[in-house]
Amino acid sequence: MSDIEIDGQHYRCNRMATRTCLYVVKRLVPVLQGLSPILAEEGGINLYEALAALSNTIGMLSDRDADFIIDNALDCVRWQQGNTWQPLRAPGGVFMVGAADRLDVQLRLVWEVLYASLSDFSFAMLQPSQTAPNGLEQAPTIIARPTMGSTPSA
Repeated sequence: MSDIEIDGQHYRCNRMATRTCLYVVKRLVPVLQGLSPILAEEGGINLYEALAALSNTIGMLSDRDADFIIDNALDCVRWQQGNTWQPLRAPGGVFMVGAADRLDVQLRLVWEVLYASLSDFSFAMLQPSQTAPNGLEQAPTIIARPTMGSTPSA
């Protein structure tokens, strides 16, 4: 979760549900792959190269996928009204605060939600334990055997 202020308005950006994160990442992978050379570049990013990479890769995202990502992220955002935090959008997607009905504000809020939701992901967590269930140091090798009627491929 992160609390941010944009143009005097306070927003609280919560994490997305785990399954929603999976569906968002599934849609973002082609975009992230296209941006990886720019993001990995050391010594700064050339603005024109970054814009070209972004425009080339963002086109890979269908409008339906973009809506899915943006809508799910913005549904995780609350805005401060007095001493309480209210949902940013009413059912049906109507913004409850006019200040958030701007592209730059929405993209910043989406980024905050994505960062809160995905920044602690670790590929190391996916690695199997060092000891296999049979007590050996490595898991046994699984050999696929052909079934009846199939021929082994070379």
